[in-house]
Amino acid sequence: MNLYVMLMTVLIAYLNCLLHVRSQTHRIVVVIDNTILEYNKNIEKILSNSDSLVDQGVNLAQTEFKIIIADKNDSLVTLDNVCAEMKKGAVALIDMSIPSSAVLLRSYASSLGIAYISVVDKSYFRYGSGDSTIHYQIEPTAVEILQIVADIVNFDDLNNVAIVYDETFDIQNTPRRILTNVPAQHLYVRMSSDPTETKRQVEMLKRIEIKNIFIIGNSRKAPDFLEVANVISDEFDVNWFFLTKDSKLTCLKCDMEVRVTMITASPQNSVKKQYDNFMQDILNGGIFGRDSFKIDEALVYDLMRMIKRGITNVTDIQPIVYNECLNTTTNETYLQQSQQLVTALKNIGLEGVYGPLVEENDITRYKFTLLINQLTFKSGNNINNREVGNWTEAGEDGRRLVLKPGITSLTKSNKKKLYRVVTVAN
Repeated sequence: MNLYVMLMTVLIAYLNCLLHVRSQTHRIVVVIDNTILEYNKNIEKILSNSDSLVDQGVNLAQTEFKIIIADKNDSLVTLDNVCAEMKKGAVALIDMSIPSSAVLLRSYASSLGIAYISVVDKSYFRYGSGDSTIHYQIEPTAVEILQIVADIVNFDDLNNVAIVYDETFDIQNTPRRILTNVPAQHLYVRMSSDPTETKRQVEMLKRIEIKNIFIIGNSRKAPDFLEVANVISDEFDVNWFFLTKDSKLTCLKCDMEVRVTMITASPQNSVKKQYDNFMQDILNGGIFGRDSFKIDEALVYDLMRMIKRGITNVTDIQPIVYNECLNTTTNETYLQQSQQLVTALKNIGLEGVYGPLVEENDITRYKFTLLINQLTFKSGNNINNREVGNWTEAGEDGRRLVLKPGITSLTKSNKKKLYRVVTVAN
């Protein structure tokens, strides 16, 4: 009887603990680059509706995500804003900011024993340091996706390559490593929102006889570049590739026929429907379908799921409160709690919207499957869309890039060759 009473006492205490975790609202501070929000309008809605999440029948902790926009001019302003939020209490700090802020935030979190969850390129920490026991690293989606560019260049033995990019893949903040160790002449061109500058860029690429152009960016900006090039298409016959975190491409002003090889990630059926339902709910019945999927928005959704599960799995988790951010020693209780939370996050293992989230070498990342489709535009319409292959990091029989049977290249052109005749005077 005494054993029965003892077991019941332990069980009741455990259930009370779980009830406390799930009934208390746990705050998480999120520092994010405004550029990410600009291209991913739904991130704020996803985080502000975290308690609307129904995740495969799992009971989840209640959460509140507080978003702070990273100050591009002064990282100390960003830190001051984080300090102001920590006075109210939080259980973790998520960093999706910029290079100047990331090192500072990591050092700050390490000094105070706060669980630090980074979703920034590891090159940001080249000169920084921090406590790895409370640092949970998630690899930005661009890192893996960009690997397909080198694979295509190698597969088709391409040369004279231009990489035309916007801000969505963070190329402007990271080392130029897309074609490292690939024997191909190439250059980088940052897309402009100025039509005159875009025209100048296209004419420059034509003048130096670029033959292969990878547009790496957002589906809103890519058509601007394509449309300018389409005007001079008879004199500028290149292989077009479009790598994006979006799900579709239009080219309403592409009057002349142009073929574009589009590369984007494929959502996984196991979570796709749940994500779709969640997004339709938080958009108040707004239309949200396959063409609306964005990789970075889905990553934030999956990160939210992981954090809610992680908090649920930490016994009696409490808000970390610091009234002073500077000249403060680490609270050992806070440090131990943060270590438990990071350990819980690493042990979750999650099927994400775009594939499993796996941990390798202390970094968690998606295992993507990329789809390769060839689109043909004419008179502003997409007159042909066919899947020609796919790419997976694991690869099939050691091959990451696999084309459909009968397709041997991604660079065949439907255009006739143009020959230039030069007459030399006697």
